Amino acid sequence: MKKILLLWLCCIPCLIFAENREKDNLSIEKGKVVWQKIFTTPYNMEKTKALLLTHVAAEEIKEFDNKIVFSCNKFHFNYQDAGFGRAKAPLYYQNMIGSAFVTIDFKEGKYRVTVRNIVLEEFKVEALTPSYHSHISSHYLEEFVLKKKNSAFKAKFYKYDDPILNTTFAKMFQLIDDSKW
Repeated sequence: MKKILLLWLCCIPCLIFAENREKDNLSIEKGKVVWQKIFTTPYNMEKTKALLLTHVAAEEIKEFDNKIVFSCNKFHFNYQDAGFGRAKAPLYYQNMIGSAFVTIDFKEGKYRVTVRNIVLEEFKVEALTPSYHSHISSHYLEEFVLKKKNSAFKAKFYKYDDPILNTTFAKMFQLIDDSKW
């Protein structure tokens, strides 16, 4: 009995720290979901800016000293790279296109990406002209992932939404793959 209790007590801190590590990139600020992550780069600030802006579909770009601000439109959510098939991933990630407001702050050797105002837009593809998409509706991400008062994530968030959002934004803004050492 003592061995089981000791084993249980040893596992609890591991589970708590593992859960906190996953939640670091997504947070709630003033009732809105915000994704933020710091990336390292071997490039100088100008080359990093140029690479990021060619890598991401950026519109309405505003540049400041050590910061760029832009809107990122028409990106797809990477639920398959996050390990979900069509049967497991929430429908709103499968059937909608995302847009968001992005701020990138630069320091020597690293940059911080902050994604705010994430909107999911639903489009209908016309059968006769597949290149034409008619806009149906727009929804803020908070409608799907936050509880009623926008103060906490829903219970399913850490199982489905968190890995999909982290994978989507990390792949979108990571210039080099530093995970393979």
